[in-house]
Amino acid sequence: MKNVRTEETPPHLTNKFQAIYKVGFSRYPLLILFYTGTGIPEDCIPMKRSPAAPIGFPFGEDFAARYAEAISLNESVHDGAVLFGRSKTSERYRCMGWSCRIASRFQPQDAEPNRGSAYNSAISISGLADIDCVFLLTAGGVESFINGALSS
Repeated sequence: MKNVRTEETPPHLTNKFQAIYKVGFSRYPLLILFYTGTGIPEDCIPMKRSPAAPIGFPFGEDFAARYAEAISLNESVHDGAVLFGRSKTSERYRCMGWSCRIASRFQPQDAEPNRGSAYNSAISISGLADIDCVFLLTAGGVESFINGALSS
């Protein structure tokens, strides 16, 4: 069984993302991972960026502004996933990294064909034990993934 869900995980995060998405983003697709554990998840590989975008801030409705700030500092941070982690479920998610490559080997059962690398990375990494949920923001909307499947 995965981590205990709190007010910081779907469906509550989905509501926050719907509001955040309305602000709009300069780049799509955008992958955002939420996890519980220490360090960076094993299947996430940070890509070095200079200058590096700020980390350590809690996830909140100001994420679109934080993303715009990170892009203005270094446009390459859009490439890869943004990670929000916490060491235990009683804590808030905090930004732990920008520009992380996803190298998950988990094979989801219900992945749709021909959806592209961002979709496949999102559904695959969401199946790992320490990943609470993954959000994929595209020009067409917001999708969330839990336990290797699209979440409703």
